[in-house]
Amino acid sequence: MPLAEPDSAICGGCGDAIGHSDRIDRCIAALSYEFPVDRLVTGLKYRHRLECARVLGELLSIRMLEEAGEPGFCLPDLIVPVPLHTTRLLKRGFNQAAEIARWVSQTMHIPRDFRLVRRVRNTPGQTGLSRSARLQNMHGAFSLAAPVAGARIALLDDVITTTATVAALAELLKKGGAREVQVWAPARTIR
Repeated sequence: MPLAEPDSAICGGCGDAIGHSDRIDRCIAALSYEFPVDRLVTGLKYRHRLECARVLGELLSIRMLEEAGEPGFCLPDLIVPVPLHTTRLLKRGFNQAAEIARWVSQTMHIPRDFRLVRRVRNTPGQTGLSRSARLQNMHGAFSLAAPVAGARIALLDDVITTTATVAALAELLKKGGAREVQVWAPARTIR
């Protein structure tokens, strides 16, 4: 998130001290969730325009390759898209995060794993919920299929709003032994 002051130590999104999260080590979004990016995301998610996944994936890859040139940044060992519950996956017909991850993985030559984490509870949609409601909504929503001891993992979602979903996943991965959990998304809402 853009910071109000260049030397601020407080995240503009969540209000936590920067660098003090025990779950998410780095959170990077390529673009702001505003026109025309919002049209790409909603076109993919709600109109089944899968070609939008390629555009979003390539834009995110460009941003991540820029980030890879920064000192102290390590590319992950694995890209893990945020999973949908089976009910929602069957209704939609695809997982938008997985479709974006397919292009990022291909462009950046980083393997992806669609089965490492599962959504075990069919949570209501996050749209319109407050941050505290989103956090409560994600409690116990995911399970880990295999240990991830020492792995660097990038969780990939379509849009980051409050980080409630990815924070729940990051906590699960850290408990499973992940060394580092990054969060990647093509877009982030700016409040």
